Amino acid sequence: MPVHSTVSGKVRIPVQENMASKKAYPLRVEKEIWEAIRCWSNDELRSVNAQIEYVLREALRKAGRLPKPREDDS
Repeated sequence: MPVHSTVSGKVRIPVQENMASKKAYPLRVEKEIWEAIRCWSNDELRSVNAQIEYVLREALRKAGRLPKPREDDS
């Protein structure tokens, strides 16, 4: 998989390859929750999808359910 370095030195994976590693899943939420997530995502300059993923990842991390990154990955 080709990777690209950025000016900050972080590695950027091309969108098509990154998307292939993600699972698509339809999500139904109440209108009030959708609007709150949409506003929050706008405040943080993220898409709604990226905001939902961020919230889920943080909840998993706090609950100790997300594997810790390997030392050689950072």
